[in-house]
Order: sequence, then structure tokens, then C-alpha cells
Amino acid sequence: VNSQNDARAFWVQEPEKGELVA
Repeated sequence: VNSQNDARAFWVQEPEKGELVA
């Protein structure tokens, strides 16, 4: 995840892992 847009899209796909990314 390089771009913020990718991070948000990743969070939507993986809410459980999204917490780690966010």
C-alpha cells in the first residue's frame, strides 16, 4: 500500500487488517 487511495481501498476490502494499516 503506497498511495492513500490504495490504503482506503484495502481497508474496505480487509477491515480487520485495515486497523493495522490505518
